[in-house]
Amino acid sequence: MKRILIFFFIATICIAQSTPDKIGGLSKIEFEKWVKQMSFSGYKFAMFSHETDSYQAGFIKGENTITILASLDDGSFKDDMMKKMGYTVYEQNGLKHYYIAYPEMSSTTIKVPKYKVIFSIGVQGKSSKDALEKLIDQTKVYEK
Repeated sequence: MKRILIFFFIATICIAQSTPDKIGGLSKIEFEKWVKQMSFSGYKFAMFSHETDSYQAGFIKGENTITILASLDDGSFKDDMMKKMGYTVYEQNGLKHYYIAYPEMSSTTIKVPKYKVIFSIGVQGKSSKDALEKLIDQTKVYEK
């Protein structure tokens, strides 16, 4: 029994150390508070999770989901490379955007220099750039 308790204690310490308090200039607490205030018509907040280099949130409406991701801007999003990969690159509200749509999912990724993060929103199925922009407006990322 004592060994099991020691194992769980060490495992808890290891997990806590791998959880980032900040990604770029965005803290885990700020991100979680921000996404919990988001509202998408008919969608309910479903989850918040984190990896060593990103925060994720999910919203669900029946079988449909909206996924929000904030990850460190490591400089890998280069316009020419993203265009070669099939992304539409554009600027809106002073921020660089990268949009892509496949039959099974669509997403827009935004560079947010103030926080040194990449912010992405994705939906199931093929969605237009304009439809994703409406969702992006609801996230209030432009106010960040």
